Amino acid sequence: MADTLDQPSNTFRSKESVFIYVVDDEPTLLELAEYILEMEGFRFEKFEEPKKALAAFQAANPRPDLVITDYVMLGMDGLQLVGECKRIKPDLRSILVSGTVQEEVVHRSPVKVDCFLRKPYLAQEFVETIRNVLNIQ
Repeated sequence: MADTLDQPSNTFRSKESVFIYVVDDEPTLLELAEYILEMEGFRFEKFEEPKKALAAFQAANPRPDLVITDYVMLGMDGLQLVGECKRIKPDLRSILVSGTVQEEVVHRSPVKVDCFLRKPYLAQEFVETIRNVLNIQ
């Protein structure tokens, strides 16, 4: 089950008004997230490499409202990615997803995420977590 760590400060009117980055180096899980987000009507961009996601984030205009990222990835972990993105956009919302680390790692990190979601997750849980973090009804 997802654990929301902070309450959102931004209220979005609809899921169509938000833009999401999804980052996971496991292609199958990235495809699953893509399928769920498409079915729900969210606008998003997906990345298999965190450094490419960061480069796209730096160049993006407008920048995403939410980053959903795996924790364990080559070259940069999910918390590092969120931290770098939040330096650019401090009000960025974030969901950290992992099947290998415990939530304690997230709580001890100086980088704060809005929610931790354990893999494997159900589609409904994934969507509810996004809605809660972005305060979409």
